[in-house]
Formats: sequence, structure tokens, C-alpha cells
Amino acid sequence: MRTKATEQILHNPAESTARRTRMCAALDLENGRAVERPEQPAAAHSRRFRNLTGHRALPLAAAVTLLFASLSLPASAPIEKKSQPTPPGSSDSAEYVNCPVDVGKVDENSASLGVACSESLMDPHEVSDIFGKRIANTYLVVEVKVRNLSDSYDYLLHDIRLGYGSLAVTSRDEKLVRGVAEKGQLLDARNVFIRGVESLGAVGGSLSTFSFATVALKNALNVFQGPFTSALKSFLPDFTVNQMSRLDDAGFTVQAKVIPKQSSVSFATFLSRRVFLSQQERKDTRLSLMHRKSRTEGTTLLNIQKNLAVEVAGAHVAEVSTNQPLASKGAPASASAAGGNATIGSESGSR
Repeated sequence: MRTKATEQILHNPAESTARRTRMCAALDLENGRAVERPEQPAAAHSRRFRNLTGHRALPLAAAVTLLFASLSLPASAPIEKKSQPTPPGSSDSAEYVNCPVDVGKVDENSASLGVACSESLMDPHEVSDIFGKRIANTYLVVEVKVRNLSDSYDYLLHDIRLGYGSLAVTSRDEKLVRGVAEKGQLLDARNVFIRGVESLGAVGGSLSTFSFATVALKNALNVFQGPFTSALKSFLPDFTVNQMSRLDDAGFTVQAKVIPKQSSVSFATFLSRRVFLSQQERKDTRLSLMHRKSRTEGTTLLNIQKNLAVEVAGAHVAEVSTNQPLASKGAPASASAAGGNATIGSESGSR
């Protein structure tokens, strides 16, 4: 509590404000002041400050206000923020990872982004066997393997870019390439020949209705339309059906290409030959009717491989379960249990 000497100094208008403040502090220290001063009504505070004449009352009022604030407001503890683990490359999801072709070379972003890739240019002759001749003469086909290095997250592949020289463009989507393959299927030499045989048999069958058609001619037309055409289809198999199926399975498209944890997936990507290759390069790597290789084909393909660049981009994702337990689950069992307990209680009570 405040001492009597302190009250006399505070209410003495003759003393200056600074002296009263120093004397109050000294007297409080001598008396071992450790008790908080009780709050007083606003009217009492205003009368006390008005007694301390003029502008000299302002420093003392500010000091008393700060003193009350320091005694009544304890220091708040700092709020600790918990750091949540983030997927690798979450802040750099827009960056592309390069697929190097040099031995021993690794892209610097592979470790930080949690993904790595490799690429290989496919020979036009194997492209013709896998996807069809028209695809081989229209696109440079590059096999790309993408590896997910993360142990905790799946990798959603967003884009694959192909570059030749100083330019880099996105790969043709499999749906667009399929349109080229469908036209190649219709214009395939085998399919054109079979359609011609079937058309000839249909026209010849209509001649049997005329009066000049003899029995021998009718029998010959029947054999041509039936057994001969069927045997020819078996002798010349249609490879385009399986080629279209392989294009659907291996071609790159942006729809739901997810790579599981610690796994790799292979894609076939497509780059336009007419846009990026020179006329001489297209001539050296173009397939002829009999699929004969030119003398400079190997050298040209090796130079294309050295100047080819492949980049991949994506983001790591985690599966979130949205299944919520129903409120009605377990209700019959609890009700039966409650009923059973009630029955036991009633029986025990009756006993």
C-alpha cells in the first residue's frame, strides 16, 4: 500500500512534477513496494491530474498509464507454428526436367523435383513395324521413360517437350496422332488391295444375273467371292489393327498419366519431321516402298539424336480419401446391446 509520506508528496502542489516523481520512486523503494496500487474511479484520477498544474501533468500521466499496463497485461507466449511436410518440387512444379543423353550426366533438378527421365530416338523402320508406315514418315518418334523418385507421393505427368536445335515444343497428343494412323490404315497397300479384290467380286457377282452368264461363270464368281477372298485375307494379314492398339497404349496423352511411387513409365512421343528436319534429313530417313535403307540413314539418325532434347514436367500428388463413416453404422448393435442390458436389469430386479 502507499505510505503516508507518498500521499503527502503527491497532493502537494508546491512541489514540481519531476521532484515529486523522483521522491515517490525513492520512497517506494525504501518501503519495499511490491503491492499493486488499487484502481480508483475515473473522477478521482482526473482530480489528481488536474491538481498537477498545466503541461507538467502529461509525463506523469503517461508514466502511470504504462505502469498499469505493464502490471495488468502479462507477456504473451510466442505462437509455435508446426511445419507440414510438402511434396518434393511443390514450389517448382512449373519447372522442366531435362532428359540427358550423355553418359554419366544427370540433370541438377532431378533430385530436388523428385523425378528423372531418359529418352531414345526410335528408328523409322521399327516405328513402321510398331505404329505404321505413315506414322514413321510423318513424325520423329522418341521413347521417353519417366521415373518417380519419391517414396511418399505419386507423380502426375503434365507435359513432355521435345526440342531440336534451339526450339522446344510439346509432343503431339496421342489423340491427334491417331488421326494420322487412321488415314494410314485406310491407305495401307494391303488394305487397298483387299478392298479392290472385294469390289471386283461384288461387281462380278452381279454379272451372274444376265442371260449370257453360263453355269461355269457363275460357279467361278462364287469361288472368287468366297474361298479365294477369305484365303487372300489370311495370306496377307492386317497389321494396322494391332498398330492402332499399340498407339493407344504407348502414345503420350495428358489424361491421367500417374506414375506410382518408386516406379517408372514409358511413353512414345511424337515430333513433326516436316517442321524440324531439313529436306536432306527427311530424304535420308524416309521409308521407301520396299523399306530399303539409304547409305546415310544411320549417320543422319545419330546426328538427330545428338541434337534432340526432351524435357518433362509434372507434380507430386497424394491420394485423399473422402469416405466418411455413416452415422447409422453400429446403431442396431448398440440398440440391441442396450435392450439386452435393460432385459438383464429387469430380470435381475425381478429376481
